[in-house]
Amino acid sequence: MRYWIVILFCLSFVFPAYAEEKLSEAELMKRAVVYSSKSDAYSVFCDIDGVMAQTFFTKFLETNKITSEQAEGFKVLARKNFSETMTELQEGGKACATVDVMIKRFEVMRELKNVSYLLNGVDPSTLPQDPNIPSIEQLMPSSER
Repeated sequence: MRYWIVILFCLSFVFPAYAEEKLSEAELMKRAVVYSSKSDAYSVFCDIDGVMAQTFFTKFLETNKITSEQAEGFKVLARKNFSETMTELQEGGKACATVDVMIKRFEVMRELKNVSYLLNGVDPSTLPQDPNIPSIEQLMPSSER
């Protein structure tokens, strides 16, 4: 089941139009914290260790992109998003292995990947799509599209 999540993550290279928005580095870091904390919640919900948000805090601090005060603000933001996502998952009444949960987790991971590219100076929309990997939307049953 965990392998499906990784496969689903790798199957799509559809990128949102972040380039058009011209987001500041601070906004990109904020989005990275939000998406990584949501990803951590999905990991915990699926009985996997989730420490992506902490990894981002550490990297931002090590590279002097944020101060320790800003890191504390990001930690509050991460706890809030983690908590909200966990509540949503627990109240949703669905198991980790359901398609709905996997698709939502996949969407969060896709957003996190795109923000990570942008933080590293790469516009994800400029990357070529692997022709051998279909998009997740193509794999969905026609009734789900």
